[in-house]
Amino acid sequence: MLDFIQIEKTTVSLSLDPIAVASILISLASLAVSIMSIVRDRPKIKITIKKGWTLVNPQPGYKKDTPYVLVSVINSGIRPVTIAKVGGKHLKDTRGFIMSDSIIGGSKELTQGKRLDYLMEESAYAEIDNKYGVLRIEAEDLTGKSYVKNVSPFFLRMIYFPVRKVRTVIWNKQHRNSKSS
Repeated sequence: MLDFIQIEKTTVSLSLDPIAVASILISLASLAVSIMSIVRDRPKIKITIKKGWTLVNPQPGYKKDTPYVLVSVINSGIRPVTIAKVGGKHLKDTRGFIMSDSIIGGSKELTQGKRLDYLMEESAYAEIDNKYGVLRIEAEDLTGKSYVKNVSPFFLRMIYFPVRKVRTVIWNKQHRNSKSS
C-alpha cells in the first residue's frame, strides 16, 4: 500500500561567512546601545508629599504659623522637563484640583537633579480629602504627559474605580445632549 512513497535522505549544509556574522553582531550591539541611551535619557520624575510644614519667613501670599502640605517634583533623569501645573484627582469624583502655586508661578523648567516645591494649606488639603478623598497627585508637563504619585491605598482605588467611570459616562451623556439642543 505504501509502495509509491519514496523517502530520500537529504543533507543540509550551512556555511557562515565570518564578515556577515561580525556585521550582525555589531548591528545588534549598536541597537542595544541605542535602546539603553533612550531609556537612560528619559525624564524620571518623582513626586513626594509631606504634611505639617510651617514657614519661618513667609513670603507675600503665605501665612505664618499655618501648616502647609509640601509637594515636591524631582527630576532624577538626564533630560529636562518643563512642568506646567501640579494638582490632584479626587477619589470619589471625576474632578480634581490644581495647586495655586503652579498656576501663579507659571511653567518652570526642571533640569537634572533639581526640584520644584509647591505649597498648599493643610486645612484646604484636609477639606478636599474629607469631602472627595485624594486619589493621586499629578504633575503635568507642557506636552501633556502626567507624572503620578498615588495617595490613596490600592484597595480604595479599586473600590471607587467603577464609581468614577459611571460618573464620567453620565457626565459625558449630559453634556453631549446639551450641545445638540
